[in-house]
Amino acid sequence: MIDPDKFEEVSEFYEVEKTIVVVIEGESIRLEALRRIDGPAPHRYETQGYIERTVLLTPACGEDGSQGTGVPAEEQVWVHYETPWTDGDSADDALTQSLSLMRFKGIPPCE
Repeated sequence: MIDPDKFEEVSEFYEVEKTIVVVIEGESIRLEALRRIDGPAPHRYETQGYIERTVLLTPACGEDGSQGTGVPAEEQVWVHYETPWTDGDSADDALTQSLSLMRFKGIPPCE
């Protein structure tokens, strides 16, 4: 395991212990259960989320290396998705809590 004390410039350390992907209303949502590995014990679990979106990306340069000549293309990316605050004894507890709270949140429309 990483020793947080060896990295003074890092203010917080988290370990992603478990990741699940769920589909709600046709939208793919990735939930990660995080455990803080620095600071005082007990180390509790929280969650963070991402939603899959299609974006149009324009490369900074083309295949020949010339700037501004890249061809735009649609790509699938995971973007931050605000999930309710959670606090669990285990990764499963935090994920279950997050899913339960998300029932009332709804999925934001893609704009």
